[in-house]
Amino acid sequence: MRPIASRSFMEEHISKIADVFAKLILVAFCVIVSQSISASNFYLRFGVGMDQASDAIFSDRNCLNLYPYALYGCGQGPDGLPYRSVGEFESTKNFELGLGHSVSERFRVELMVEHRSEFEFVGRANFLATDLQQDVATPVETTTGLLISYMDIAEWDIAPLGEVSAYLGWGFGFVRNKIGETRMDFPFTITTLPESSTTDFAGSLAIGVSSTFGTARLALDAELRYTYLGEVVTGRNVGYVTWRSGVRDPLALDLDLTRSRLKRLGVNVSIRYSL
Repeated sequence: MRPIASRSFMEEHISKIADVFAKLILVAFCVIVSQSISASNFYLRFGVGMDQASDAIFSDRNCLNLYPYALYGCGQGPDGLPYRSVGEFESTKNFELGLGHSVSERFRVELMVEHRSEFEFVGRANFLATDLQQDVATPVETTTGLLISYMDIAEWDIAPLGEVSAYLGWGFGFVRNKIGETRMDFPFTITTLPESSTTDFAGSLAIGVSSTFGTARLALDAELRYTYLGEVVTGRNVGYVTWRSGVRDPLALDLDLTRSRLKRLGVNVSIRYSL
């Protein structure tokens, strides 16, 4: 009999730790909002963006688990690779709201909340021969809170655009990832996994340009941004195997979670208004 692997300390407590720090960031955000009413050098920023599709692999947390059962299990598929689902997270829009403070002429800090509306993971498992049906799909959405630092690295005075500056941005924070029901279609059966929500650590890196258009309070920012959004995790709960022919009743399985890292690269455009 295969041994039942126990969860590591970090795997067991990371969601609780991240939840606590996410609440601390929310408190800090509220404090800055209350102070910004009477303080100078604060600004509000609203932006939209588009992320390109990114590769993804869903696999077991531990393929040795017997209770709850590992979905994929150990071993190799017909393609010679470990059992898993390979595909991509589709491209998606994102919306963000930031409240920041200009510490100096070249440096500013910001608390940002960003939401990615529902997008899908689309891929294939490798249990069966590659020419057989084994499609996998699940919807995902994310909400992120980041503490970001921006630093201007170059400036130009261009007549039609006003002051134009190039900047670097980097930040860290937390993300709430929500995954809907996962559906795995095979020739004779359909396997479904429950939805789940998890909190994880997040981070971002950006390079962009900003233009004031000759105004004192308004600026337009455009940037290329890489964002790490932690892991997307299927639910640790009862899943079901359903026979297409109805030859038997659905089979309930107590399944362990599966997971995939979520990384996004995209372009964001935003308006920044000085208070």
